[in-house]
Amino acid sequence: HIEVINPLIYYPKLEYLDLGQNKIGQQSFDSYLELVQLLPRSSVSILLLDGNTNLTVNVSTINKTFPALNSLCLDKKTIDSLSDKVRDRFERLKIDLKSPSSSTGPETDHLVNTN
Repeated sequence: HIEVINPLIYYPKLEYLDLGQNKIGQQSFDSYLELVQLLPRSSVSILLLDGNTNLTVNVSTINKTFPALNSLCLDKKTIDSLSDKVRDRFERLKIDLKSPSSSTGPETDHLVNTN
């Protein structure tokens, strides 16, 4: 039995929403909209979906669900697999694609590249 708290009471101005590894797993973003219905989405500007390599990234769904979104964090594999068309759409919507797992700094990137 999971008790559902009303997040509106606790997060009237939620800006950062973490739907990371353990919460979404390998399913599509759309199937989690029910969970998201409970959240005050209009103020969310940073959405973390890191660790969901098989995630279906639907630009218009994300845009409709989070109108204030300006930063979307995905794992590097997912970002690398996005088509140019999808990237362009995110760019047009002024949504920044970030990869938290790759933000350890240029030194480590360099090490990875020289292997």
